[in-house]
Amino acid sequence: MAKQFKTTTILADSEGKGWVEAQLSEAQVKRLIRAYKRAGVSLTAYGSPNQVLEQVKELSEALAG
Repeated sequence: MAKQFKTTTILADSEGKGWVEAQLSEAQVKRLIRAYKRAGVSLTAYGSPNQVLEQVKELSEALAG
């Protein structure tokens, strides 16, 4: 099994209210987001590897364009 990297991640709703702050792997982040979505709460991950990469991509595009 491959080593899963855990990063400090904050799951927040659209109003910026934090619901979860923990050391999570990307798989755990995805599971939590799905679980909260089933309960009617839409969350976004901040600090997760995919979120950070997406932010870097957006900044790169903004600086290039």
